[in-house]
Amino acid sequence: MDGSFEIKLIALNDFDNPDLNLPALTFCLEACIPQILHVPGGYANGFKATSENSRLMVFLNFNLTESKADDYRYPADKWNLWEN
Repeated sequence: MDGSFEIKLIALNDFDNPDLNLPALTFCLEACIPQILHVPGGYANGFKATSENSRLMVFLNFNLTESKADDYRYPADKWNLWEN
């Protein structure tokens, strides 16, 4: 990882129709402080770079075929996570 990222996680109560009032967990990762963030199944996630030229490495516990079958997408503004 280079730079820094803000990562938001929401524990989903329903994948097809999740509650809009679910709380978000926020994590700030910086390259100068090496860290691993483990995200268990059942969480929606979003991340954004908070410094220029940031790079993030993501590892999955699925192969690519399995990962595509477990891909849920929500509109970027569904929970208004970045309005603070």
